[in-house]
Amino acid sequence: MPGDAFDAALADQPLFLGVPPDQLAAILSRCHVRVLGVGETLLSPGQPNQDLYLLLDGQLRVHLDAAGSPTSFAIDSGQCVGELSLVDGEPVSAYVVSATSSRVLVVPGEVFWSDLMAIPDVARNLMRMVVGRLRDRAEMIVRSQRQQLRFEALQKELDAAQAIQLSMLPSVPVVCRGYPGLDLHALMDPAREVGGDFYDAVAVDGQRVLIAVGDVSGKGMPAALFMVRSITVLRMAALRADPADDLLARVNALLCDNNPSELFSSAFAAVVDASSGTMICYNGGHPPPLLSRDGGPFEPLSLPRSLVVGIVDGVPYPAVTVQLERGDRLVAFSDGVTEAEDLAGRMFGDDRLRETLDACGRRDAAGMVEAIRAAIRDFVGDAPQSDDITLLALSYHPAG
Repeated sequence: MPGDAFDAALADQPLFLGVPPDQLAAILSRCHVRVLGVGETLLSPGQPNQDLYLLLDGQLRVHLDAAGSPTSFAIDSGQCVGELSLVDGEPVSAYVVSATSSRVLVVPGEVFWSDLMAIPDVARNLMRMVVGRLRDRAEMIVRSQRQQLRFEALQKELDAAQAIQLSMLPSVPVVCRGYPGLDLHALMDPAREVGGDFYDAVAVDGQRVLIAVGDVSGKGMPAALFMVRSITVLRMAALRADPADDLLARVNALLCDNNPSELFSSAFAAVVDASSGTMICYNGGHPPPLLSRDGGPFEPLSLPRSLVVGIVDGVPYPAVTVQLERGDRLVAFSDGVTEAEDLAGRMFGDDRLRETLDACGRRDAAGMVEAIRAAIRDFVGDAPQSDDITLLALSYHPAG
C-alpha cells in the first residue's frame, strides 16, 4: 500500500470506522488499489467474483440490465460493490462501470472473511452501507418499468444483509473447544431476511464463557442494526476484568446512550465457570431459560424479571448465582419459540416446549436444539413464520 498519508485517508473510510490503526494497517497490507478509466467495466453479469471493492475516489454506476442504460444508480466514494456476490457465492448480477476516472481498493475474499468479518464494527458498517443503498434505490425501483428485475436485485441485497448478520453470530461449538465441561449449541432462524433476535457465546478467560440470548423490539433493518449494537456491547462487557460484575446494568447504560430510535431488547445473559459449574445469571425482561437437573424434568429458572435493556438508564439488574452439577442442562430461547403459531392461530406454548425437552432424554446440546426446531416445524405446518426463532442449549459435564 502507499504511505502514511494514504493509510490515514483510508482510516476515515466509512467501512473502516472503529478499526484500530494497527489492525487496519495489517489488513491493508494484503489489499491493492486498482485504477479505472472512464467507461471501464469493473464487474459484469455472470462474472464470478471473490473480492470486495471499496471506491476511494471517482464514481461508479450500477446498471441492472445493460451497460450504459439509463436504468442505473451511482456508487460514490466510500461505498462498496461486489459484497453481494462475495457473500452468497453467486455470479455478479449487474454491470458496474466507472463513470469517471476512479480508484478502488480491492479487498480479497480471504481477507474479507478472515479479517474484516471478525471485527463487529466492520460488519455493522457494511450492513449500514447495504441498508443505505436499499433506501437510495427504493424510489428508482418503484418507478422502474422493469419492476421484477428491481425486486430481484432488492431481494439479493436483503439476502446479503442476512448473510452478514448471521456471520456475526458465533460458532458456538468452536467457542467451547477450550472448555471440555461445556457442551453448547445455538440457532437463530429469522422470520424475515434479517432478524432482531440474537445469541452469543464469548470466551472470557481460561475458565469462563459469557452466553446470552436476546430479542430486539421491532422488525426488519432497524431491529437488525440494534441487534448488531447489542452484540457489540455484550462483547465489550466480556473484555472487562470481571464481566459478571453488574453485567446487564452496564450493557443497559451503553444501549441507552444515543438511542434516538428508542429500540430496546430483552436479554438473558450468564457467565458460566466451566471448571466449578458456577453460573451468574441476569435477566432483562426475557423469558427465563429452562433448567434440567441431572436428567430430570425441565423447569423455568427462577430469575427476577427486570426491565428490558436500552430504555431507562440506572435500572437494577440483580445477579442470581446458579450452581450447575454434572448432567445439568439449560435451554435459553426467544419468545418466537413459544409463540410460534399454526394455521389455526394456536401457539406452540411453554408446556409443549417443556414436553419436547423432557422427551429428549439425555441428548446433547445440539440434539436438544434440533428436537425443538423439529417440534416447531411439525406444529406450525404450512403456517408462515411470524417471529424469529432463537435457541441456545447448554449441557454441563465437567472433567474428572
